[in-house]
Amino acid sequence: MSRWYEEDFPDDDQSTPRVQTLLEIFRKKVAITDRVLVNSHDFEYIHNASNVCTGKKVELIAGVPSKANKFEARMAVRDSWGKYKNDPGNNMLLLFFLGATDDKTMQEKINEEALKYGDIVQESFKDSYRNLSLKTVALMKWVSIYCPDSTFVLKAEDDAYVNIPRLLAKLREQLTRGPMFIMGAVHHNTLPFRDQKNKWYVTRDEYPWKMFPNYLSGTAYAMTSTAAMRLYVESLYVKNLFLEDVYLTGLVADRAAVPRIGEGEFSWARLDPNGCIFRYKVSGHKYSADELRKIHDELIDPSFKCY
Repeated sequence: MSRWYEEDFPDDDQSTPRVQTLLEIFRKKVAITDRVLVNSHDFEYIHNASNVCTGKKVELIAGVPSKANKFEARMAVRDSWGKYKNDPGNNMLLLFFLGATDDKTMQEKINEEALKYGDIVQESFKDSYRNLSLKTVALMKWVSIYCPDSTFVLKAEDDAYVNIPRLLAKLREQLTRGPMFIMGAVHHNTLPFRDQKNKWYVTRDEYPWKMFPNYLSGTAYAMTSTAAMRLYVESLYVKNLFLEDVYLTGLVADRAAVPRIGEGEFSWARLDPNGCIFRYKVSGHKYSADELRKIHDELIDPSFKCY
């Protein structure tokens, strides 16, 4: 019986050096056993920012899964907390993860966006809410293949604000305790939604158990790149669930034995959209494009007064 890496990454002259490097890292960091793949995640790239990490010392990769038509939201992230990528002290990359659309006009706009900003990673699976887990796995896969020597990975929604300097301070501190963790706002003892009218309705075929494992809110969470690689490998063996935070930081993290670290400065709630609040917070959620810019401008303005 062949192992998964022999099937998907054959050790022959056709393999790329990048994939060979990835395999070596996996073999060192992951206990490989004979298991059957359930998710190959072998989608094609429509757009891929494959070289943005090349030759750089990257501390943080900020990945933002985004609905294909959310052009304004992506621009607001670039104009607000995404600007921290321009600070050489942060060594940060910003990338948006999209699925495929059948709308030709929309795809042409995405093509222009990718060409202009160079921060779009678009795979060939259908762009839909039910495929949100695929976008998050795409982020873990991208880190594993194209930037495995990075230090940290952030996953954030496109309507969240993230205080990057405060986030990095938390991550650096936690890294002194160990190289493998996920950090965020923890949900404990959550029951699956069984009401068919609920947005998060889960059938018993999709998830037969009575309670979800503890997991981190998908609005924003962060981890070491080592953990991201471990989660990507393990996701190949764990049946997909459309609730991406339950899936990756709950089900997959449990199987991968990646510790969850609860941090109170991550919030899945909508905090007041002002810079004063975010002086002492890592993240908040449900902001408009204008509110993201407002929070950021106030936060970085040394003359802005908080009372």
